[in-house]
Amino acid sequence: MEGNSVHLPFFCIAGRARSGTTLLRMLLDGHPELIIPPECAFVQHLHSKFAAVKVWNKAAIKEFIQCLHKEPAYELLHVNEEKLESDILKAGDNSTYGDVCKLVYANSTSVFTKNHLRTVGDKNPAYSLYLEGLTSIFPEIKFIHITRDYRDNIRSMQQVDFESGITASLAYRWKYYNNRINSYKKKHPEKFMTVRYEDLVSDTEGNMKTICRFLGISFLPEMLDFTDKKGSYYELYPREALNKYHNNLFKPISGVPVNRWKEQMSTFEIRVADAVAGSSAEANSYERMYKKFNPVIWLYALPGVIYGRLYFTWGLFINILPWSLKMRLIHGMAAIFKPYWKRYTVKKNQGNR
Repeated sequence: MEGNSVHLPFFCIAGRARSGTTLLRMLLDGHPELIIPPECAFVQHLHSKFAAVKVWNKAAIKEFIQCLHKEPAYELLHVNEEKLESDILKAGDNSTYGDVCKLVYANSTSVFTKNHLRTVGDKNPAYSLYLEGLTSIFPEIKFIHITRDYRDNIRSMQQVDFESGITASLAYRWKYYNNRINSYKKKHPEKFMTVRYEDLVSDTEGNMKTICRFLGISFLPEMLDFTDKKGSYYELYPREALNKYHNNLFKPISGVPVNRWKEQMSTFEIRVADAVAGSSAEANSYERMYKKFNPVIWLYALPGVIYGRLYFTWGLFINILPWSLKMRLIHGMAAIFKPYWKRYTVKKNQGNR
C-alpha cells in the first residue's frame, strides 16, 4: 500500500442481500491492484462521530481505532493497525474522514497478494440505503448495482436465517432496495453501472471486463480463479459461516443455476411476489408472470408488506441516533435476534481455520 492511498478512487457494490454481492466482491478482490474486504459498516456507523475531525493526530487516531473494535464484523477485515496509524499520520493532519476510511480498507488483509493499489471498495447491502451519505464522504465514488430476479432472491433469503421468511415481506424489501438505488441512479447516472446476477454467472468474463473498464482497471483472467483459494478463505474467515451462507461460492460459476423459483415456488407464492414487486420487476428487467391486480392476493400480502416497511422505519430511526446509543442498540439487537454479522464473528480456538 502506497502512501497516497488517501487519493485512491473508491467504489461500492450496491444491491439487495443474496443478489450476488459476495460473488462479485470475491471476483474483484482477485485483482492485485484492488482491495475490497468483507462487509463491515464502520463508514456509516462512525461518520457522525468522526466526520467533524479537523486534525487527525495520535489522540484522534487512537479513538478512531478503539471505535473500530466496537464495530460488528470489524475483525474480519484483519487490519494492520500499526500500519494504519502510521499511514494516517503520514497522510497529514488535515485528512478527511473519507481519506482515513480509505486507509482502513487499504490496510485490510486479503487472501490475494496485492501490489500497487489503484482503487479500494466496499460491499455491503445495507449501504444501498446510504448512497447519498457515501457520496458525501467519497465524492469520487462509483457504484456497481447488482440485481437478481426477485423470486430467486426470495427463495435464497428463505434458505438462510437472517431475515423473516415471509414472501410478501421479502418481495417488498427487494423492491425497496432496488427502488432506492434506481432513484439515486437517475440523479447521478455517471456514477453507476448495473449488472444482472443472471448475466454475471452466464458470461462472467464478459461482464467482469465491462466492470473493470468502469472502475478504470485492466481485466485479468486470474480474477475468475478465486475458487482456487478455498483453503486460504478457510484460514482467514470462519469455515462454518462460509459453508452455511456461501456454500456455492467455491463451485464453478458457470454451473450456478438461475430461475430456480420456477421449480421451488408455488403458484400462490409467485402471485404474491409478483403483486408486491409490481412494476419494479419490469424496471429491473424481470418479467412478471401475473400482472393483473388481484385484491385477494394483495390483502394476503398486506401484513408482510407492513412488516417490511416497519423494518426500514426502524433502520431510519437508528441511523439518526448518536453513535454511542446507536451502537448499544445494534449490539442489543444482535443479542436478541442474532443477525447475520453476529454469526460471522471470528471465534478463537474453535477450529475455524
